[in-house]
Amino acid sequence: MKAMNSKPNSNKAKSGNKKRLWMLIGVILLGVVALTYGRGELFKGQLMRQDMPESEIVEDTSALLPDLVAKIELVSPPSQGENLKVMATLENLGPGAIDGKKPLEYSIKVNGKEVLATKDSFTSMGKGDLFSFEYEIPRAIYEYKDDGVITFELDPKNLIKEIDEKSNDAEINYEY
Repeated sequence: MKAMNSKPNSNKAKSGNKKRLWMLIGVILLGVVALTYGRGELFKGQLMRQDMPESEIVEDTSALLPDLVAKIELVSPPSQGENLKVMATLENLGPGAIDGKKPLEYSIKVNGKEVLATKDSFTSMGKGDLFSFEYEIPRAIYEYKDDGVITFELDPKNLIKEIDEKSNDAEINYEY
């Protein structure tokens, strides 16, 4: 009779062990979820061990941002009666890339009056990439003064998250 009774006790022991195992797994999962939502900053930006020196920290590249920089220059000094001609350059000096999901807006203004406004969807603009273009500003159409300021502005609505939004404007003075 003892042999018959030992088998049901063995099943009860196995059943109890399974319940304890599932309970332990549940507690571990709840702990991970609580840590992730309660202290999410622990899991962002850097991957490191407690004993790893700072010089060996690996950065999470998904958190790297671009840094768009605007530059503008006169192609040649303007002569009386000629149109202004500028060379506008946008460059990404940040470690991250523009992913092309949001269009990049930019404009050129003469004395505050917009003479060019456009949007470009770059497929990608990685670290160090640049784009330059020459633009002639017809004086007969825009009737600008003999002296003033030409401004080149990138991402005026700040739709693209960057390291430094202050480098998105460039200006140059002109005089006939």
